[in-house]
Amino acid sequence: MPSQLAIKILLRSLLIVLTWYFFISPIVLKAIKNWLVNQQNKSANDINQIMLLLPSTKYVLSKSWELSATKSGWQRIKQYCKIVLVNTLH
Repeated sequence: MPSQLAIKILLRSLLIVLTWYFFISPIVLKAIKNWLVNQQNKSANDINQIMLLLPSTKYVLSKSWELSATKSGWQRIKQYCKIVLVNTLH
């Protein structure tokens, strides 16, 4: 009896693994790929807008760092943060 039980458990495990590998896994992967494509299409406009803002943001940050050059250490960082805040709200 115990050897038949072991064979049944082995066959059942093999059946479960093969079912997952050949049937369930491809369906799940296809569903995930479709969802990702939909999310990418929804986010494309937002990503493009962000990409358009990056050069101006870089300019504001670099100019603010240059303007804060009169201070040093923590005072410079504090001055830099103030300048960035004023320039972004302006």
